[in-house]
Amino acid sequence: MRLLFLLRGPMGAGKSRWIHQGDLSPYTLSADAIRMMYQNPEYNLHGEPRISQSNDKRVWKHLFHLLEQRMERGDLTIVDATHVRSSTLSPYKKLCQQYRYRCYVVDFTQIPMETALAQNRARDPHKRVPEEIILDAYEQFKGQKLPGWVTVIPPDAFWEVVEEWSKPLDFSDWKKIHHIGDLHGCYDALMEYLGEGLKEDELYIFVGNLLDRGLQNAEVLQFFLDHYQKPNVILIEGNHEIHFFKWANGEEPRSHLFRKHTVPQLEEAGFDKKEVRQLYRKFRQLAYYTYHGKTVLVTHGGLSEIPRHLAFVSTEQLIKGFGEFEDDIDHAWVDQTPPNQFQIHGHRNILRLPVQAADRSFNLEGQIEYGGYLRAVTLTPDGFETHEVRNHCFQQRAPVPKMVDEEQLTMEQWLHQSSIIQLREDFLSSRR
Repeated sequence: MRLLFLLRGPMGAGKSRWIHQGDLSPYTLSADAIRMMYQNPEYNLHGEPRISQSNDKRVWKHLFHLLEQRMERGDLTIVDATHVRSSTLSPYKKLCQQYRYRCYVVDFTQIPMETALAQNRARDPHKRVPEEIILDAYEQFKGQKLPGWVTVIPPDAFWEVVEEWSKPLDFSDWKKIHHIGDLHGCYDALMEYLGEGLKEDELYIFVGNLLDRGLQNAEVLQFFLDHYQKPNVILIEGNHEIHFFKWANGEEPRSHLFRKHTVPQLEEAGFDKKEVRQLYRKFRQLAYYTYHGKTVLVTHGGLSEIPRHLAFVSTEQLIKGFGEFEDDIDHAWVDQTPPNQFQIHGHRNILRLPVQAADRSFNLEGQIEYGGYLRAVTLTPDGFETHEVRNHCFQQRAPVPKMVDEEQLTMEQWLHQSSIIQLREDFLSSRR
C-alpha cells in the first residue's frame, strides 16, 4: 500500500536493529547500505574502518531514484536514515503528494543518549561513528518541529499502524452493498443497472476501469464527478485510471487507444481538469470489510488469498492482481482461503467465467466495452446476488463471452478441450 515510513534518530539508536528484528529489510531503503555499494569502508588515522560519506550526493540521488520507483508501484517503503534536520524531510513531501502516500516518521530521538553511545560502541567496527557526531545529533534534535504533513509515531507503534491499514471495516449498517464491475465508458448499461439512481441507505463500490474503450466516456466521467463525494460511493483504482489522471495533469497518457479514442471525447465535453484530479484522489486501493458475519475483499485485479498484513501488498498488485493475467485467480482463492472469506474483483476473465466464478469468488469483468455485460454483485443480510446488464452501445461487435460452468474446469476437460494458450489467443482475437 501507499505508506512511507521515515526513520528518524541518532546513530546508534537501534534503527537498523529494529528493521532486522521486524524482518523489514525487504521493504527498506538504507542510506548506509547504498554508501557501502559505492565504496569500501575507509580507514582513519587510528586504522579503524568507517563508512565513507564522500559519495553522499550520489547516494541520496540514488536513494530517491529507488524510492520513486517503489512509489510508482505503490510499495510500502521504509527509509533508514538519521534525518537529523527536519528540513531533510522536505524532498519526500512532493513525492508523497504526487503518488498519494501517507507519511509516518518513526521517532527514535527519545532513545537516551547513553544508550545510543553504548550501542554505537557495540556495533561492527566499520559501522561505528565518532561519538562527537552522536552528541551533535542530539543537540540538533532539540527544539526542531516536524512538519504537519507527517504523522510521528514511536517505534513500537509501527505494527499498530500496519494492523490498522490491514484490518477490515464494518459495513453492516448498510441495507445493501452494490459491487459494480468494469465500466470502460459504457454509460447506458450503468444507468440501466442503477434504475432510479443511488439510494442513500445502500453502498455502491465500483471496482475500477471507469473509462476507456467505450463510446460514452464523457457521460461516465460526468456521472462520477456528480457523485464521487457522496458517503455511499467507493471507487477502487483500476489499471486504466492512470490514463485519465495523466490527461488531467497535462501529461500524455501511455495508452495509444486512450489518446486517440477517449481523450477527444473528454476534450469535447470541456471538463475542469482540476476537478478530475480531485476525483482521482478519491480512488481507494481496495475495499476490505465485514458484513453480517462475512468478510469481503474487493480489489480490481483479484488476489488468491488475504495476506497477514494487507499493508505490505503493493498497490500495483492490488490493481493487477496476484499471479499472471491468465491465471485462474477465482479458483485459487477458494483453494487458499477460509470458508467465511469472499472476494470480488474485475480486470481479468480470460477463462470466460460467470459472475460467480467460483464458490466464494465473484468476477465482474464481462467485456462490456465489446458488447458484453456490465456485471454486478449485491450483498444483503440474506447473501449475495449476481446481476448482468447487456451493453448495446459499442463501436465494434465482438463475440459475447461464453459462460463456463464450474464443473467444466477439471484438469481432464482442459486437456481435452483446449490449452490455456489457445484461450489466451481467442481472448486477444476478440479485442482486435
